[in-house]
Amino acid sequence: MLHMQTLPGPDVPWRPVSSALPSARTFAIGLVAGLPAAIVCGVLWLLAPAAVALVVTAVALVVLGWLVWVARRNARTWSYYEGADELLVRSGRLVQKIVTIPYGRMQLVDLASTPFGRRYGIATVQLHTAAATSHARIVGLPREEAESLRQRLVERGQAHTEGL
Repeated sequence: MLHMQTLPGPDVPWRPVSSALPSARTFAIGLVAGLPAAIVCGVLWLLAPAAVALVVTAVALVVLGWLVWVARRNARTWSYYEGADELLVRSGRLVQKIVTIPYGRMQLVDLASTPFGRRYGIATVQLHTAAATSHARIVGLPREEAESLRQRLVERGQAHTEGL
């Protein structure tokens, strides 16, 4: 995987991912972290002194709120650009990350959708290159767009490797 020497300018027409991604991440956090936290807090309210239950519940609510806030902000940063010779994937708010993958270096393009993703109609396109540590993924694409992008990337990858 090659990283760009300079960041792309403001004229790059980045394509955002689905607006459903923040909701999907909120739902996942609620189910995976919120439900167990609610059970623990409920048991504490039944068995522990009220002060302990109140403090633990308050801390749990603050932590869950922070997790949701961070996940939703991060979900809105994902975008991609299909250039003439490479794919650019951008993510991150505090630390912005831009990954560049030349089409000729792509070996495998996967399409995956988690149970949460299927609920919201979104999927992830995962790109693999020859280097074991290099990969890129575009999360939160509408399912139809993800399938179409996967097909375009496979075709571009084949076209660029034929010219080598």
